[in-house]
Amino acid sequence: YQGKSLTSAVFRTKLFYPLMHQLNRPQATPHWCRHTFASLLHSAGADELSIKRLMGHSDKDITEHYTHLIINDLRHAILLIA
Repeated sequence: YQGKSLTSAVFRTKLFYPLMHQLNRPQATPHWCRHTFASLLHSAGADELSIKRLMGHSDKDITEHYTHLIINDLRHAILLIA
C-alpha cells in the first residue's frame, strides 16, 4: 500500500470497506468475499486443489501436496466463474 506493507487494519479501513460501500455492500467482510469466491468456484466445477491454491492456502493445508498445478489449470478454474 503506497510502497509499504499492507496490514489487515489498513486493508480493511482504507481499501476494503470503502469499496464495499461503493458497491452498496456495506455488510460484506473479507471472509464473506472469500466464502463467496470459494462457493462460486465449487459450484462452477473447479477442482478442490485449484480452489485451495487460488484461496492462498499453504501447501501444508493441501493433502495433495505432490500435485503441481500449472498456471493454466488455475486460469481454467477462474474462467469457470468469469
